[in-house]
Amino acid sequence: MSALMRCLLDKVVARRTVEGLLRLAEGNSLEVAFPTRYFTRWSRRLQEFGFTPEDARVLALASFGSNQDGNILGMHWVATYDQPSMSLWRVFGL
Repeated sequence: MSALMRCLLDKVVARRTVEGLLRLAEGNSLEVAFPTRYFTRWSRRLQEFGFTPEDARVLALASFGSNQDGNILGMHWVATYDQPSMSLWRVFGL
């Protein structure tokens, strides 16, 4: 199990920070999150609670995403500039 902090960046944050992250990752490991078994089901349920399809997928990937080896599950935090999404996450205490 990886002891490194894992985070999921939405598309706006990723676009603004990917160059800096790549510079930081030089000599360190950088992993990509992949959807796992429960990703689709959780995403669908989040949409039933009012999340947009994109926001539901981001949150589902943060909850049930894994690396390619499958030895991690979920992210430590999600970074986003999406104000409506953050407001809805606060309503549900996420």
